[in-house]
Amino acid sequence: MMVRIGFVVSLTTAVLCLPVAAWDGDKNLRLDEELTARGFNGVVLVAEGERVVFKEAFGLENFENEELADVGTAYEVGSVSKPFTATAILLLEERGELRLSDPLTKYFPKLPYTEVTLERMLSHTSGLYDVCCQPELRPSFDAFYGKSDPPYSNHDYLAFIEKETPTLLATPGEMYRYSNLAYVLLALIVEQVSGVEFDAFLEEHIFDPVGLERTYVLSKMDDKTIENVALGYRREATGELVLDVPVPTAQRRSVFGSSYGDDEVVSTVDDLFKFGQALAKGELLERDTLERVRDPARLTNGELGPYGLGFRLDDGPSGRTIVLHTGSTDGFLATATFPTDVNDITVVLLTNVVDDGFAELRKAVFDIVWSGT
Repeated sequence: MMVRIGFVVSLTTAVLCLPVAAWDGDKNLRLDEELTARGFNGVVLVAEGERVVFKEAFGLENFENEELADVGTAYEVGSVSKPFTATAILLLEERGELRLSDPLTKYFPKLPYTEVTLERMLSHTSGLYDVCCQPELRPSFDAFYGKSDPPYSNHDYLAFIEKETPTLLATPGEMYRYSNLAYVLLALIVEQVSGVEFDAFLEEHIFDPVGLERTYVLSKMDDKTIENVALGYRREATGELVLDVPVPTAQRRSVFGSSYGDDEVVSTVDDLFKFGQALAKGELLERDTLERVRDPARLTNGELGPYGLGFRLDDGPSGRTIVLHTGSTDGFLATATFPTDVNDITVVLLTNVVDDGFAELRKAVFDIVWSGT
């Protein structure tokens, strides 16, 4: 379905501007102007410490029906799912039910990767590939998944690598290489160790204790009907919007599958803010665990990678390091920052329009938010 958009729809459906001593109120106007000028479609939240200082919704959650987004609209967050998976693994470690030094083969003995540890998997330094995106694996990948019932799942991924046992991209610890597969397997390990389904573990130990009322693992839901949820679109070079739904082919009955742990979380700006605050307050993980989460992984050559244990570490304005995660999936882009203490700034950006301008928009927002700090 093609949607032709001849103008930018931008509507502020709600704004919350609370007087925080260190927050320059002029930033609210600058943020609103920047987001409007760039045609942003989605929801933005900025908080300083526990207080939300800026929260706005722009545009539409459904272009076909012209349904306006609001600040409570839920979005698929792509790889912003990974901090939830990492937190689950770290909770199990704190309970003594696993160790980050455990080899992957402890949990999946049919695999040959004896030097791959859970810690290396968390930091994307394991040498594991992205199965679906590795060109040399594409023919066998398509042949295998062409025979499985769509959409293919975490267990299908595991069955594939147990059958093919492809060589690692590098010796564990030798290089940073982003791997969705690592997080697919980590989610299965959560299930194996805890004895419950992945979503049930997250609900009991993260969602419910923190009060995340609008956060779900989409592929684990029997009824995927979610109230006030956005549809995902991508912008063509012509400026037209296309409903971004993967189309199965004869070669691959299910295009991207529904693996969880790496992806599949649906959430809101408020819930992601609460999650970050709970981490910063030490309500989910112990303080020493949080320090390890935020430490960049050290490679075997002594260099530091750009990732800790489930969280990215990016260079921000004025030479600061920002703990965050970004996400990308069909029709959705997301960014959430995670404060290192309860007084830090949080930024959450969720959009249901995929185009090339999101990275620049995020930088512009970061520059405004952290200017003068």
